[in-house]
Amino acid sequence: MNSFLNDTVQGLRAADKYLLSKYFYDEAGDRLFQQIMNLEEYYLSRAEREVFELNRKAICDHFPSEGFRLAELGAGDGVKTLVLLEELIKQKRNFTYNPIDISGNALDLLAANLKAKLPDLAFEGMEAEYFEALQKLSTQTDQPLVLLFLGSNIGNFRRDNVDVFMDKLSSSLRRGDQLLIGVDLKKNPNLILGAYNDSRGVTAAFNFNILKRINRELDGNFDLSKFRHYNTYDPHTGESRSFLISLADQEIHLGAAQESFTINAFEAIHTETSRKYSKADLKDLAEKHGFKVSADFRDGSNLFTDQIWERL
Repeated sequence: MNSFLNDTVQGLRAADKYLLSKYFYDEAGDRLFQQIMNLEEYYLSRAEREVFELNRKAICDHFPSEGFRLAELGAGDGVKTLVLLEELIKQKRNFTYNPIDISGNALDLLAANLKAKLPDLAFEGMEAEYFEALQKLSTQTDQPLVLLFLGSNIGNFRRDNVDVFMDKLSSSLRRGDQLLIGVDLKKNPNLILGAYNDSRGVTAAFNFNILKRINRELDGNFDLSKFRHYNTYDPHTGESRSFLISLADQEIHLGAAQESFTINAFEAIHTETSRKYSKADLKDLAEKHGFKVSADFRDGSNLFTDQIWERL
C-alpha cells in the first residue's frame, strides 16, 4: 500500500476523521497555492518577503563565512528565497542550494526559474520527504548546514505533535548548524480567519483538491457537492484549523483499498492546521529542542518573523 493510500485509509478510519494536507499538492494543487499566495487576504507570503527585503544583508551575514550547504524544506516556487540567494551571490559566498520538496512538479518549476534568474547558482533539487533528504545531505558533506523552513510551515503541526517533528529535525542537524525558520505571529483573529477563508474560494478549492486526488488516484467516489469548507481560529492555542464538513450521510468507497467508510451528516474531516506563535512560544520551542535563538527579523507591520536558530 503506497503512502498516500495508507495515510488516507488511516485518516478515514479515525474517530475524528482527517486527511493530511501534504497531499493537497499535485500539479493542480501547486497552481492553487500560487493563487493563494497572491490573494489580498493571504498576508503571510507578502509579510515574509518583506522580512527578507528589509533584512537580506543582516540575515545572510549570520550564515557561515566559509563554504556551506543551504537546504530548504518545502521549497515551493522559491520566490521569497530568491531574495536571499541573490544577496548571497552578490556577496560572492561559497554555497550550494538544495531545495527539498515532495512535489516534483514544484521542483521542476523552481529549477526553471532559478536557471533563468540566477544562471551562476549551484543548486541540486531533492524530491523527497524532509528527513530522508536531510539524512542524504549529512552523508554527502561535512560542510555546515543552513536549513530554511519558511512560510510558517512549522504551523502545520498542532501543539500535540510539533514536538515529534522538532525532535527529528533537531537530531538531523549537527552542532553549529543553523535553522532559519519563518513563523506567522499571533495577531488580530479576524485577519487570520480571512487568510484561510478567502472571498474568492481559492483556499476552499485547495482543500477540495485532496478529494479530487483521492477520486483520481485511489479510485474514490467523493461527491464534492456534499461537502463544505470550514475554518476556525482559537486565540488561546494559536491554531487555525480547516475542515471539510459533510452535508449528508454518505458512504465513501476507496477502490484502491477495497474499503468503504461511513461519514455522517455534519461530520468533519480535518484537513489542515496553521498554528500561530508568540515570541515566548518560539523561545520555549527552540530551547526545548536544543536550539538557541540567535536573531529575530520582522516585517514592518509585525505580522511575521524569521528567526535564526543555532543547534547547540
